[in-house]
Amino acid sequence: MGDLNTQQRVFRMKIASKRQVTLPQKLVSQLRLSEGDELEIVTNGSEITEVRPLKLVPTTFFTEKILKLLDERRKEFEAGGGFELPDVSELRRRGKSRGSSKGGTSGASS
Repeated sequence: MGDLNTQQRVFRMKIASKRQVTLPQKLVSQLRLSEGDELEIVTNGSEITEVRPLKLVPTTFFTEKILKLLDERRKEFEAGGGFELPDVSELRRRGKSRGSSKGGTSGASS
């Protein structure tokens, strides 16, 4: 059998009332998800191009400055802020350029 991280699998889920989806246990195990974790879904038109598990991280891992920036960004997203990207490579490019900038923060709007 192959490594679980490289072996391709297909999972089928049904959208129930209130847009709820139950994840199959094999998928939860494979992604090492637990209650409270989130999934980030990237789309291109009507297709899902990526699904990424997001793990909760204790806030004690962050400085007050980082927590403030995260809270500001959360409020922007809740207010409908964000940005559109032509494809995933643009998101990766932006991530690399933000990671290489020293000191300040840059806005994510385009």
